[in-house]
Amino acid sequence: MSLGVWTSTQTTTPKIITSDLYCKLFTTFKDDGIEIPFPQSDLQFQSVLQTVPALTISARGGTEVKRVPDAFAMG
Repeated sequence: MSLGVWTSTQTTTPKIITSDLYCKLFTTFKDDGIEIPFPQSDLQFQSVLQTVPALTISARGGTEVKRVPDAFAMG
């Protein structure tokens, strides 16, 4: 949906007229029982019961890989 607006007033304050129009549109839609759908995302998590590698920095300055339990495992 697109809305074009032309005005001879408020030409120096376009953000104010935009805000006023949005407020009026949402109020009118609400009064008429019109809902605007918004995108929705559903996330689903699965249990992971395994170990994952973790990088640690050794005192000698090298990098070591250690196996540690998954901190995010859900049971």
